[in-house]
This record gives sequence, structure tokens and C-alpha cells, in this order.
Amino acid sequence: MDQQIQQSNCLYGIGIGPGDPDLITIGALKLLKNLSTILGPTLDINQAGRAETIVTQVVPDIKINRVVFPMSKDKNIHNSYLQAAEFIAPILDKESVGFITLGDPNIYSTFSTLAKVIQSMKPQISIKTIPGITAFQSLSSLSQTILTQDNQSLSLISGLTNIQEIQLHLSQVENTVVIYKAGKNFSKIVQLLKKYNRYEDALLGELLGMVEEHISKLKDYPKNDVSYLSTIIVPSKVSTHKGNL
Repeated sequence: MDQQIQQSNCLYGIGIGPGDPDLITIGALKLLKNLSTILGPTLDINQAGRAETIVTQVVPDIKINRVVFPMSKDKNIHNSYLQAAEFIAPILDKESVGFITLGDPNIYSTFSTLAKVIQSMKPQISIKTIPGITAFQSLSSLSQTILTQDNQSLSLISGLTNIQEIQLHLSQVENTVVIYKAGKNFSKIVQLLKKYNRYEDALLGELLGMVEEHISKLKDYPKNDVSYLSTIIVPSKVSTHKGNL
């Protein structure tokens, strides 16, 4: 009987969209209201993470259990996932748990790594995700930019990948390219955009839906670097509509 109860419990990755609380889906909202335990990532246990800040605008009385994840790639981040999993595992023995994440839980999300660690500890636990609206979808809508049409393709790439890979995608000028996490290679990406004559049409969105939101043509961006929560859309060179910015 105990094993059957354990098997019925589930870890949910709940996508809450890029920042605007109006973009939280009905499916996500139902889970947020029905689950007893909701977890949210943060950099500091004493401060609400961005995901928590968004959710509490829609469900003000919700209790979010904060889980600390440092923004780094050193060994401390691995320890953070282990510590988070050790905290969550006993709760999953008793009930299902929701983990809120910006955007979609299957796209560059903390949740996917956390879920792997927990499943290695407790193979009987189900893992499910609730899709969320992504930053690039939001930026596309806010700027009225068509991402794909007819037989065009869309590439979603990390700005942290090697520069040759980024160049390969940008050289395919008939396709739209979306770049996340562009900070580290920002200057090189700008150079490539200019090389392939794609700089003038490129769009930038930072902290979408949040108080600090910035949306503009990339060429009009006043800084020499972009934040972690930034999205660059490079429209197809053959697109009939490239936005209204």
C-alpha cells in the first residue's frame, strides 16, 4: 500500500511564463492552488526569487518554499541540486510537489536538472511538466515579429555555445534565430550579426513582463552587455514582417 501511495505522488515542473503574471496558464494556476507544497528557486533564502514574485501577484496567499541555486557553474551548483533534492525527496514520500520556473520547464530550466537528480534518488516518483510561455514567444508578440512562415525554420540556441555553432545558425539567413544567454559572447554575436547583415533587424528583450523590462532593436541597446534574462530574436532575412520597433 505504501508503495502505491509513493507511486501516485509526482514532482511537477510548473512553467509560469517570462515575467508577466497575465501569461501564467490556467493549467499552471490550477496546480498552484491545489498543491500543498510549492517550491521556488532563489539566489538568497531570505529573498523571493523572480518566479515567486510573479506567482504571488496572481495567488497572493500562496506559500513558496525557497530553494537556493547559485548562478554559477562551479561545484557549488552541483551541491545545490543535491541539497534541494534531499529536501524535496521526503516530501514526495507524502505528497506531490510543484516547482515553479520562469518560462517553460523544458527549455534551459533549473527544473530539468533537479528532476534528474530526484529521479535517480527515487525512481518510483513521477515527473511531469506544465508548459509555460517562453520569453521569445512573448518578445515576438510584444514586437509583432513573425518568427516563422511557409517553409522557414526556427533555431533556438544558447549564447554560451561555441562561436562557430552560433555562426552556423546566423549564416542561414533564411531562418529565424533566437539566442538566449548571450552575455558571455555578446560582442562576438554582434560582430556576426553585422557580418551576415542581420544586425539592423535583430531585437532584444530583457526582463520581459517585469518592472525593469527593456525591449528595443539590438542596435539601439545602450549597454555593451546583456543580462542573463535576455532574449535576442534575429528575424529571417526573407520575412515579410520584422516587427514594429
